[in-house]
Amino acid sequence: MTDPTVVSAFHFKSESPVASKLEAFTRLSSDDRAAIAQASRNVRFVEPRRDLVSEGDRPRFVHLVLDGWACRYKTLPDGKRQIVSIFVPGDFCDINVYILKHMDHSIGAITRLKVAMITPEEMNGLTEGRPRVPRPCGGTSSSPLRSSASGR
Repeated sequence: MTDPTVVSAFHFKSESPVASKLEAFTRLSSDDRAAIAQASRNVRFVEPRRDLVSEGDRPRFVHLVLDGWACRYKTLPDGKRQIVSIFVPGDFCDINVYILKHMDHSIGAITRLKVAMITPEEMNGLTEGRPRVPRPCGGTSSSPLRSSASGR
């Protein structure tokens, strides 16, 4: 049986997942938290085993996982999928995705997924003047949270 006091220590319903993740590394200002909430207002739900974005699509948004699990995968020549990353609440699926003309991978829902869809302009507004919030296109080496895209 699970101890409910331990489970509740890891349950952050009142904060956005990305703010909770960032707070593990640095202290966010109330302005930082408000900006994250503002950028996360455009929400989409994706059912399990469906793509959020598909290889070949023209990217329009940075996706921030708010609830559920997703994966980045490549479709191999034999039709099989190779999963190259897993995303959990608080992860940006591809913080630099809008620099691509076409997606070179797909992002699929593993569980029911709730994501914030953030435009490039909103992402720039979110990170401008906020050194504790991850930046697209490389950012600063001191950024406390790295997108999974930075390792590619």
